[in-house]
Amino acid sequence: MADSPTFISINFGMGSLKVAEFDRLGDGMLFLRDYVVRPLGFEGSMESRREATLQTAISEIFAERQYAPGMVTVVAPGFQVFSKTIKFPKVDNSKVSQLIQYEAQQNIPFPLEEAVWDKQQLPGSDSEVEVLLVAIKKPLVESLGRICESVKQEITLIDAPATALLNAFKYNYPDYEGTSLILDIGAKTSNVILVEGDNFFLRSVNIGSENITRDFSTESKLRFPEADQIKVEQGFVGLGGAYEDPKMSIRPPSPKSPGR
Repeated sequence: MADSPTFISINFGMGSLKVAEFDRLGDGMLFLRDYVVRPLGFEGSMESRREATLQTAISEIFAERQYAPGMVTVVAPGFQVFSKTIKFPKVDNSKVSQLIQYEAQQNIPFPLEEAVWDKQQLPGSDSEVEVLLVAIKKPLVESLGRICESVKQEITLIDAPATALLNAFKYNYPDYEGTSLILDIGAKTSNVILVEGDNFFLRSVNIGSENITRDFSTESKLRFPEADQIKVEQGFVGLGGAYEDPKMSIRPPSPKSPGR
């Protein structure tokens, strides 16, 4: 992929499939050539139908855009990614790998032989070692591989949504020195990221826009797809205070009484 002037990135979200094509520029910069966002509907959240739904959506996108066969980077769905920052006292460098392996066994919520996982050592402090662990199950990797192979693409990298967003922020604002809060609200998982210089804090919570749809569906007694459509087309953000219909915020003047 490094030799190619263009590459494709695919985000396998639960609510939508996102495909973006980038050009590599001579100065190391990237240029966004094209992107597509394709909603997956209710089927995207059904485990039994998700892979087939994704294959249909990605086949349509690649046929429409006529992307050439090649290599892709992939962002896995947030609700299927485990990530956690761990800390332990500073030790000799020869023992760091052993401690990370031990911490991974203790913290990743499924057996390591069933996982594809990686780690990133963070700046930490003088007395502590800080490491970011990210893991997904092997069947998910195999599923993503099959989906990409169906459109003649080979996966070179699988990233987590939170770390991908953090990398994008650092790429676009490399010289920013303040403290930033990034809130990424997905369909099933939301990511909270705090960035200050080389330090950052990541937290993924299992709350997203799907929770709003399900609550509305229960209250209104509508089917999930109907409730989601109303939420998207007619939903609004409550800013507090007494509600007033936006259409009535400017009222026509009252007719004047005769003789005035």
